[in-house]
Amino acid sequence: MFRRRAKFKSPRLLKRRRRGIISRLILYPLLLLSVFLGLSFLSSARFLLIEKVEVYGNQAVAEEDLRNLVEAELKGSFLGLFSKRNIFLYPKKLVEAKLVNQFERLSSVGISLKNFKILRVEVKEREAAAIWCRRRTSDEEEGRNKEKLSEIDEALSEECFFVDTLGFIFASSADSPGDSFLRYEGEISSASPVGSYFWERVDAKKVSDFLTSLKSLEVKPVEITKEDNDKVTVALNVNANLILNLKDNWQRAFENLVTLVSEPEFKKNNSGNLISPFAYIDLRFGNKLLYKLK
Repeated sequence: MFRRRAKFKSPRLLKRRRRGIISRLILYPLLLLSVFLGLSFLSSARFLLIEKVEVYGNQAVAEEDLRNLVEAELKGSFLGLFSKRNIFLYPKKLVEAKLVNQFERLSSVGISLKNFKILRVEVKEREAAAIWCRRRTSDEEEGRNKEKLSEIDEALSEECFFVDTLGFIFASSADSPGDSFLRYEGEISSASPVGSYFWERVDAKKVSDFLTSLKSLEVKPVEITKEDNDKVTVALNVNANLILNLKDNWQRAFENLVTLVSEPEFKKNNSGNLISPFAYIDLRFGNKLLYKLK
């Protein structure tokens, strides 16, 4: 049998290898640091920086306010190394989210680069589909007798807010909107209306679709009242009310409504549209409709 000979390394060779390992341990971090510093310097190069912010699509929201928020988010650097104004590194998603969160009037924000120098901020503002009003809470207003208020005093005693098609309350109305908007009546869960929802999102879609369907009957809703027991009353411009349950299928309720008002016995009594003969129609009981004629 043969024995394997032990391998011996000279002290000089071991020392040389140790120096090589130590050199690599020092050289590689220095090389990596140099790369980071080089990229950091490059990220701040003038030809790679955003020079200007332009805002488009705003009407109610001040352009200066929007631009100031964007400029604030472009200040500084990531990790203290990479400029946030760099055309490849700027925090696009963060800026878009902050604009929508800070300005309730904005429904969407899109950011893009123009000519690799200009940051283009395209905003879309919410459109008012209705108003929601509440009584002012001052001692003076609370002490008034509502029945004795004139129309002007009544308007001044209310604080109104704009609501979009999703039921989102997004802004206060400085002046009384009068009868130019559909009016929502009912309680909301928040003490601060702006930023709150009058409808749950699924309910807002249901209501919006129902109101769109009503156009085919040539009537216009003027007020919608929401009660705690899910009862919803839609007051129409022909002095008639539609009563629904918020949890029901409103598309089916509309189909039942059309079937009822299209009956020959009611059509002959209408004065301009199919719903005008009715004082109210209760649509909460499926195919069984309750109604009262005028």
